[in-house]
Amino acid sequence: FMLPVLNQVPAGLRKTASITLCPTRELAIQIAEETRSLCKDKELEVLAVYGGVAIGPQADALKAGAEIIIGTPGRVRDHIRRGNLDLSQASFGVLDEADEMLSMGFFEEVSAILDELPKTAQVLLFSATIEEKLKKLIGKYLKDPHEIYLSVDTDRSVEGIDHVLYETTL
Repeated sequence: FMLPVLNQVPAGLRKTASITLCPTRELAIQIAEETRSLCKDKELEVLAVYGGVAIGPQADALKAGAEIIIGTPGRVRDHIRRGNLDLSQASFGVLDEADEMLSMGFFEEVSAILDELPKTAQVLLFSATIEEKLKKLIGKYLKDPHEIYLSVDTDRSVEGIDHVLYETTL
């Protein structure tokens, strides 16, 4: 989901152009690492912010500037409250595993963060399920949303694929 974002974010500005929220620090780290590899030839700074570690180094890195911020809702909101993170010029807000974030109790944090985005920002939401609370977020923050299903419950097998096992001896 980061490729279209990276294609549109201007390089070298060191102002937050995209904020991606995810439910866990492990996922934030993973997405940040993948994003760095995707934009290694562009002059884009990618920063992961998450709890469970000292906030000072993250605050310093935010003040130095980054175009792409990836983090957990609690820590992102904490940085916004402290004045370390300004989303007023962001063009994108991405919610990855939105259903998981809400089931973990991050509804208020996610809503507060999305409220910090300009009205013109594009919000992208990725979720395995769409529950009632998620429908509230969709109704409030997504403009003309399109649902794309990558699989449905009826997709149990793929026709035309043969599975072959070759046994070898040592």
